[in-house]
Amino acid sequence: TTLVGTGIHLLGMDLPIPEIAIATSVVLFGGLLLSAKIPNISVVLGLASLAGIFHGYAYGEAIVGAEMSPLLAYLIGFSVIQYGIAILALGLSQRLIKQWKDQPFPLMRILGFGICSVGVVFLSSAIFG
Repeated sequence: TTLVGTGIHLLGMDLPIPEIAIATSVVLFGGLLLSAKIPNISVVLGLASLAGIFHGYAYGEAIVGAEMSPLLAYLIGFSVIQYGIAILALGLSQRLIKQWKDQPFPLMRILGFGICSVGVVFLSSAIFG
């Protein structure tokens, strides 16, 4: 979906308040980690897709006016890096969950709090400038 967001930007279409949407997505995903409940997969996929579109839109701003060859190289490299980060995050989270599952305050909740905090800082910056 990130590539969709980049495409939207390259087509000259505007998405409203991208910085606020991105910061809100960070707060929401941090909140999901903070929650003791396992979220509905459809909700997570929907939020991730929407967040990906806004993130891609923002990344598209970096390549406005680029010619086709650099543009394709950027998008391919960008996709490969994002895939690598996703695989790394999945593997790391699975490993951490196994190591910390018997702790009194689960690591995922601590990480969720940290992610939420970062999101709130960026959201405040986007709103109040």
